[in-house]
Amino acid sequence: PDFCHPRPSQPTAPAMRLSATLVLAGSAAPPAFQRLPTGATTPKGWLLKQLVLQAEGLSGHLSQFWDDIQDSIWIGGKADGDLHERAPYWLNGFVPLAYLLKNANITELDGMAGIYKQTAACAALEKAFPDCKDIPAVRPLDQVDQYVSYIMAHQSNTTGWLGPDDQPAGGDQYWGPSNVLQSLWQYAEAEPTKTQEVVAVIIKHLLAMKTRMETIPMTSWAAYRWIDLAFTAEWVLATAPQGHEAELKELISMLHDQGNDWDSIFRDPHGEHNVNVAQGLKSAAVEYLASDGTNASAYTALSRQRMAELDAQYGLATGMYVGDELMPDGPLSSPSRGIELCGVVESMYSYNIMLSTHGDPAFGDRVERIAYNALPATWASPRGGDMWAHQYLQAVNEVVAAQSNPHLWTHDNDMSETYGLAPNFGCCTANFNQGWPKLANGLFYTAEK
Repeated sequence: PDFCHPRPSQPTAPAMRLSATLVLAGSAAPPAFQRLPTGATTPKGWLLKQLVLQAEGLSGHLSQFWDDIQDSIWIGGKADGDLHERAPYWLNGFVPLAYLLKNANITELDGMAGIYKQTAACAALEKAFPDCKDIPAVRPLDQVDQYVSYIMAHQSNTTGWLGPDDQPAGGDQYWGPSNVLQSLWQYAEAEPTKTQEVVAVIIKHLLAMKTRMETIPMTSWAAYRWIDLAFTAEWVLATAPQGHEAELKELISMLHDQGNDWDSIFRDPHGEHNVNVAQGLKSAAVEYLASDGTNASAYTALSRQRMAELDAQYGLATGMYVGDELMPDGPLSSPSRGIELCGVVESMYSYNIMLSTHGDPAFGDRVERIAYNALPATWASPRGGDMWAHQYLQAVNEVVAAQSNPHLWTHDNDMSETYGLAPNFGCCTANFNQGWPKLANGLFYTAEK
């Protein structure tokens, strides 16, 4: 019996599905608050310190030593195979980080050697590390330019596809490029003189997707995470559709129709992947932005209901929910099972979009609650305060970060609550990068009134 976690009543879903309202709508529904473009915010004080620590830590150095970034298939290398998602994850957070630091007049940082923050010179390390090589300085804008320029320059001239195209018959091929597209539209915002050029690249890929989806429907990760692709298409529609309005609207409708039904999933998310749930949180907000705007209150109620459902069944004091890879059955949702770092940063991003779309401050409160509790707790170091070693799973009532076998969490290895480069899967090593930068870019909004 689930008497400890009563389910709030389910709100009435919008009567008209996205696929109908989108095609019929003359223009998309406006968000309650308009987000500021990437590069419009200058961080100061404590938040700037976090961004600097991030650039001094893994974010600024992954492209110097971690194969999945340094030798990524996205820049002509051999690593980042299978889903091809790790360089895109990293770039999705590193682009806004670079421009936030630029606004704070920080364009170069000393190279660092791991958690003890050794300087770039090897002289002090020669005895312990005779093969030490001087660590190059971190220049975030140069790193962004290296990856963005390569990806854009190697877009297929025949199909318009971006990046590796080694799964042309698979329904999951649409997921890998998703975060590259988000990286590109953030880059376009931060570089206004390049906006039209970058948008043209994004549109070519979106139209290539549309063509393929007509015969190869989405499956697996892509089907769960269609919301991010739809949000990119909506960004293009609102920014510079370049005469492709009708095709982009059709694409969003196809994404909705082929993608998994989050309205149904949130009625019982038991067994779902925690990161999919974090990304699916914003699906009602993204659907509303593609509608004719007539059901604003219903979409807002649906988004609030999802937050309440997670709190009631799986809620943690940090504002997150229990999700050790998969969502547990409600009565088994012990906080000791933990929550994945990817789920933390994706939830923050979803709640920011929900705040912007619906204008409900409850979503902004939730972003901050997660950001100031769950996100800092996932980092540790001998001296404290850097961002070199993270947990895959964090548990709010766990006082031992050690290899544990047996362990209470399921589906993840016995090192998942330790601190390291990649204590379990490497996805969080790449994806954590969006946490602080997107928080900083989401602190201010404009509105018609």
